[in-house]
Amino acid sequence: MDFTAYISNLSSDKRTLLYRSPWTSLAVFRNLPPLAQVYVMRLLFVPSPFPTDFLNSWARRSSASSHKAALTALKGLDVLKEHQCLPGQPPPAPGGNAGFGAVPPGSRVGGLAPASQQQQQPQPPKVVWALHPDFRAQLQRVVCFGAHLMRGDVPAAAAVAAPSLEQLGEWATRQWEALQLFMLGAGRAPPGLPPLLRNSKCPDLDLRGLLMEAGLLAFLSGPGGGGARGEGGLAVTQRGFHFLLQAPDRQLWAVLREYIKFAEGHSSEDLASTLSFLLQLGFRRVGQPCPWGELRQPEQRMAAHMVQLGLLAVFQAADGSLYYTPTRLASSLCGGAGAAAAAAIAGDLGGGITDRTGVGVGGVGGRVASAGNGVGGAAGGLESGGVSDAYIIVESNYRVYAYTRSPVTIAVLELFVKREALLPNLFVGAIRRDSILAALSRGITAEELVSYLAARPHPSVASRSPVVPEVVSDQIRLWEASMNRLRADAAVLYENMESRELFQRAVAFAQSSGTLLWEDSTKMKFAALDAGHEAMKDFIVRAKQEVRQ
Repeated sequence: MDFTAYISNLSSDKRTLLYRSPWTSLAVFRNLPPLAQVYVMRLLFVPSPFPTDFLNSWARRSSASSHKAALTALKGLDVLKEHQCLPGQPPPAPGGNAGFGAVPPGSRVGGLAPASQQQQQPQPPKVVWALHPDFRAQLQRVVCFGAHLMRGDVPAAAAVAAPSLEQLGEWATRQWEALQLFMLGAGRAPPGLPPLLRNSKCPDLDLRGLLMEAGLLAFLSGPGGGGARGEGGLAVTQRGFHFLLQAPDRQLWAVLREYIKFAEGHSSEDLASTLSFLLQLGFRRVGQPCPWGELRQPEQRMAAHMVQLGLLAVFQAADGSLYYTPTRLASSLCGGAGAAAAAAIAGDLGGGITDRTGVGVGGVGGRVASAGNGVGGAAGGLESGGVSDAYIIVESNYRVYAYTRSPVTIAVLELFVKREALLPNLFVGAIRRDSILAALSRGITAEELVSYLAARPHPSVASRSPVVPEVVSDQIRLWEASMNRLRADAAVLYENMESRELFQRAVAFAQSSGTLLWEDSTKMKFAALDAGHEAMKDFIVRAKQEVRQ
């Protein structure tokens, strides 16, 4: 999700509620362009509004475009707000109070103005600018007391029982892979709550409904409807295939977008509290223990859902108290992390701890609860831009070799490659017409399939151009073209005309309206699109009356 675009599309009232949270304000600040961040820091402790000339004086003429782009970003997010100030009156305070300083000369005192001023023509209001008062106050709070906000006294019992970073990475991998495998139909069930939370009052997150609302899963039918289906006949859509090819942080926001939309549908307060809680997790240090009991009831429900998605992990201290801690997957929530954070996330999700059998080590030291759904293979990984554990070789005989341990990668390949053999670290398959047509019937295009195979080349074929042999890529495109040779349109057959004149007039009307598909003048039959059937009926009734006269 484009975080800044999402905030800018909200109403002004909703943005005001969001800016009352230090975490939302800080996340918006981090997603601003660098020059806009400089402007915010310059104005953060300016007590009164300022004229437009004050802002424009900061930029040289050579930097006019960058200056304009920074101001556009600030105005679009309501970070910089415009105020109207009448001449001779003090500017409004950023918080909406009265003006600052002494009363300027010529202003009204006691409701009366000087006689010399009463004869003057009214002048247009002057435009002044100020930071959004709530945004300004919360960002000041972060700047001055940020360390205190994030500080938390961790008891010794919780520090000893806290899972390591490797264990947190394994937990996030297991949960997120379970979600993707459920989408691909390879998992029995979506990731559920861990044993420590199953007996709580927090209900499971309806991931099936969430994925359907996001357009990643749908009830599909067609020639390829039998493959890669989940429970209840669900299948991955074209948008779902795009989802599987994206980086982990984009995948995460695609799911959380629907989660936030559900809160937004309830009330603006629910939206503000949900977004603030999620962003707070993104700013917390990975592995930092936080007491579960200090969360309010709505926050405990959201925290349980984030545990289900792998953003949080829960563990129990020696004294029996429950704690939660963010995983590396949650660090992308605050935005502005850059490529380094994205690579670190992909590293966690692509390199979990495995034993010699390749099955993920479970339990996270016996303290972090396991998923309990039988999803193993933590050494796999999410496919992300430039970060992948899969190395693919495509031969001119349509055979595919993929060196990978990831069950997600294998499940994606099985969407359009017929599996022939599966070894501990090698997938062997073949591209066949029926397997390609099955993928194409779900809306996946031939270019997307070829791009997927070409984006993960084995080092031995990486220098080959093209990476995917042309005979294979061309055949995939031809199979796609074969699906578009015929087009089915609803039509109506008209026959048993009373006279040839009526037939000729009806055919001429269908031809002029662009609905004529076929005609047989010998048998006086013709077919026209169903879309023009009502107009054709009215015309035939009128034509019959005219012919009989």
